Amino acid sequence: MRLLRDTRLQGLFLVLATALGLSIRFRGAETAVSIFGEFVLPLFFVGVGMELRSEFESGYFVVRSNITAPLLAAVFGVVAPALIYIAVVRDSSAGWAVPTATDLPFGLAALTLAALKLRSRIRPRFLAVATFDDVIGLVILAVLFSSRLQPGFALAGLAALGAYWAIQRFAAKLWFVALPLAGFALYATALSGIQTSLVGVLLGLAYANSSHRHRLEVLNGWLVVPVFAFLVGASVQPALSGALNALILVAILARPAGKIFGITLGGVLGDLLQKKRADAKNWLLVGVLGGIGFTVSLLIANLAYQDSSVDRNSAIIGTILASALSMVLFYLFVRIKSLRVHPGEKSL
Repeated sequence: MRLLRDTRLQGLFLVLATALGLSIRFRGAETAVSIFGEFVLPLFFVGVGMELRSEFESGYFVVRSNITAPLLAAVFGVVAPALIYIAVVRDSSAGWAVPTATDLPFGLAALTLAALKLRSRIRPRFLAVATFDDVIGLVILAVLFSSRLQPGFALAGLAALGAYWAIQRFAAKLWFVALPLAGFALYATALSGIQTSLVGVLLGLAYANSSHRHRLEVLNGWLVVPVFAFLVGASVQPALSGALNALILVAILARPAGKIFGITLGGVLGDLLQKKRADAKNWLLVGVLGGIGFTVSLLIANLAYQDSSVDRNSAIIGTILASALSMVLFYLFVRIKSLRVHPGEKSL
């Protein structure tokens, strides 16, 4: 069981699954990504919600003022890459939203490279920043592609989510009723055109039995996230040999620089507003992780460039390369810091 919970092994397995997907092409991959992403991947976000709840109850966010800096970091981390894209491409498309997203699964996988002491310092911040980033991403999707929204289904999902929360809070013994409600909330949200990841987070926050969190982490680490990464890799494989738009490619590749600048600036500003010592070094590391964007970025690319295969190919390849660059940068930062570890401190 200890090996199954080893996040480094899970991270390695995730990278291998992605690489395998990028080397394989099969018919129906895009459809599989859509179905899996809407109805299975939310299990990962349920785990995120459960972990956030733990942080609020006994971890980083016990001190409520700690929310300010991650929230500002997420906002600045979205704005900076978008402004860079607009300055480079200078068009009226919705492509500026592609480099704004931060990827939780890949970011947490990269975080396993860090020494235990360093990981414990930046994991809660990254988790908070990436979750706020997801919420902002959902707002962007709703605003830019509002014609795709179905308000009736959205209200039905919200009602089911409210009933689920009430059962968890007042009648936990009725768990057999809560589970179908959770499934219906996800289904209705998917039909409404809204990303189901936010509903997954809310379900996790409301879930009463926190002892199930570690089991869910194992399920997500070895099955849910690697399978999704494999399917996404297979779905974008055709773009690797397509024509490219150089401006869009460069604008997306600049995402790591925008994320590093925006997240570091927002995090430091949040520290200063709370009259704390500005922890620029750790916010810089969170910013490097923030440059990793995959699943949501690919979703936005498919929506923003659905009328242009060349632009879509450029956004997809730029997203993959920018994420790989961010992972390499994070690895280099971690190696540099590991060389400065004091005697007796656990390193890599």
